[in-house]
Amino acid sequence: MHEQIQEKYVDVDGIKTHYWEVGNGEPVIFLHGGGAGADAWGNWHHIMPHFANEGFHVLALDMVGFGFTDTPDPQEFEYSNDSRIQHVIGFIQALNLRQVNLVGNSMGGAATLGVAMKRPELVKKMVLLGAAGRLKPQNGKESDALQAILNYEYSKEQMYQIARSLTNESYVVSEELVNYRLKLTERSGVMRAYQAIMKWVKENGMYYEDELFRRIKHQTLIIHGKNDKVVPVADSWEMLNLLENASLYVVPNCGHWVMLEYPEEFVTITVHHLKRP
Repeated sequence: MHEQIQEKYVDVDGIKTHYWEVGNGEPVIFLHGGGAGADAWGNWHHIMPHFANEGFHVLALDMVGFGFTDTPDPQEFEYSNDSRIQHVIGFIQALNLRQVNLVGNSMGGAATLGVAMKRPELVKKMVLLGAAGRLKPQNGKESDALQAILNYEYSKEQMYQIARSLTNESYVVSEELVNYRLKLTERSGVMRAYQAIMKWVKENGMYYEDELFRRIKHQTLIIHGKNDKVVPVADSWEMLNLLENASLYVVPNCGHWVMLEYPEEFVTITVHHLKRP
């Protein structure tokens, strides 16, 4: 019997932050990726009850600029990697959580790494899924899949292209998924924020130097789709070699969305990692 997922809001340093919550026990925070129309519900709602049933306090927030969290004016707010990291740290503190497990996909993986680097005492374990963290400033030579995300302009066709580029060839991109993400980009301020985020990523990348990785001592599970067209699996091999306490699990016939393409496998290996001594 699954518990009901609850929808909530919390003030995080003046940013009204939308999140979902279910279960009791050790806290696990899920951080979604950065493609157009991304949010916590779309990435995580289907697996959250399974983690709650395994005895975890499960939280998934909409990152600043996404979903139903505030979208501050880019003239007054810098949509940088540091801003997202600080938003997650603020979220942990606003809910009075002492130490959490962090699970991050793509841009959410970069934020996960950033929290562990800046505030290691707040993090127990990490799970990285197709995590950004070795993405350098863009030079126009990035993959078609990454370009589809960086240069998205509002249209159903482009949203379909993003979803297609994020998944393996056998994954069925449903009309429901495309329409759901498209509708989220229609919310006031969301496209303005998205364009500011992507402009920042193009100019600055999401790249951590080797030394920052080497400082991380947390138990880390790295999961990567072998056929990921957005973040190459080679990036996770680099992270594996730099992180002192990491394991790498590569999923064949899988793109950038392990948790959507192979949810049962994702839940099984992640729960195993989180419950390990």
